[in-house]
Amino acid sequence: MVLARSLDSMPIRAPCSYSFLIRVLQYTVITQRWRAMKVGDLVNVVQTIGCHVPPKYRERGLGVIVGIEDSEPLHFPSVGIVQISEEVQVALATGATEVFFPESLEIISEE
Repeated sequence: MVLARSLDSMPIRAPCSYSFLIRVLQYTVITQRWRAMKVGDLVNVVQTIGCHVPPKYRERGLGVIVGIEDSEPLHFPSVGIVQISEEVQVALATGATEVFFPESLEIISEE
């Protein structure tokens, strides 16, 4: 929890990609709700677009989780290896299958 507090108090003055990385790391440290997700769960997908303040969202609709995989770790020379989160493959009601970060998903019904 000490790490979460230090990240919350950290001013974000970095470029957009670093700002996104910091937010993902905050999410990873503070909550781990995606650990409860499993293949077959019905989810509502609300995707965060860009690094806007306040955030902008895109409603993607309902879908079913068809796969969960660990993402490739990032390597920063000054920091080391950082494991971001899992990638969740979702079959959307539109017929498309796309990959999302768990923070974009809200479980509607479990398998």
